[in-house]
Amino acid sequence: MKFWGFGDPVSFRASCPESYVPLLFRYDHFRVTVRGFIGILITYHWGLDGADSLARNVHVVLNPSPDHLSGSPRDLADTIRRHPQAPTDVQGVIDLLDWASEADCRGA
Repeated sequence: MKFWGFGDPVSFRASCPESYVPLLFRYDHFRVTVRGFIGILITYHWGLDGADSLARNVHVVLNPSPDHLSGSPRDLADTIRRHPQAPTDVQGVIDLLDWASEADCRGA
């Protein structure tokens, strides 16, 4: 497992089946691993007013603050490590999802 580096995707996203939404929603901003990268799970948008319940995309951000960090790999890793590690059952769900980089999603 590794942290984001220059040239790597900045984030991943996957469609999330409704059956997993209650579990993943509780672990917004927890640390998970996707395709060998350590990142931060983002699900808070599911709770926003007007959120489309049919469009349940889950995001994992690998570089959470590209405009605010020094750009050093250590600074980035320290920022991600400040987030708690997701429990094993959450990581198990993450492992089941079909992840694509945000760049891949835009190109589709």
